[in-house]
Amino acid sequence: MNGRSAVAALRQFVAPRPAAPRCELCGQALTDPHGHLVDTASGALRCACPACALLFSNPERQGLRRLDSRTERLPAISMSEADWAALGVPVGLAFFRRNSAGRVQAICPGAAGAMELPLEQAAWDAFAHRNPAFAQLEAGVEALLVRRTPGGFDFYRVSIDRCWALTGLLRCSRHGLPGSVGSLQAVDHFFAELDRAVA
Repeated sequence: MNGRSAVAALRQFVAPRPAAPRCELCGQALTDPHGHLVDTASGALRCACPACALLFSNPERQGLRRLDSRTERLPAISMSEADWAALGVPVGLAFFRRNSAGRVQAICPGAAGAMELPLEQAAWDAFAHRNPAFAQLEAGVEALLVRRTPGGFDFYRVSIDRCWALTGLLRCSRHGLPGSVGSLQAVDHFFAELDRAVA
């Protein structure tokens, strides 16, 4: 072993280890998987231990609320390429959430994080009128996740943590630029996992 490789080997032992996740309310150490609380206004997540999550489990609660992860594939959604273009979404991946004030947001996950897009309201109203499943989404808690594919569109009703997980996956992808091989593989794997969660 030469001097350079010996130093590299020693660095592995002294490198700081990632901190274990902790409850963002009480500070207790968490294991994975662990629960989350969602801010119903912003959609932001906080890690939570079981005891703290229980304190926020009332489904009528506004502000912080326990998040129950869920995934449902929606096959009966009507959307054409013209509909997608009219919404003003320039990429093939987006999620739509209604905030606690009732405003619908279009958000695109990518290598730079989550980017909110200006939503064409008239086009959205026409789309939502034809697809009442969206009206059933819980404001601040659930989202409509849409993936455009060569064969059409895939639609999922998911808890907001799935959308943030996809955003984090693309941010952490070594080749997370839109359309790159790395990002496409990461997205394919993510949606395969979603389909397994549905099955």
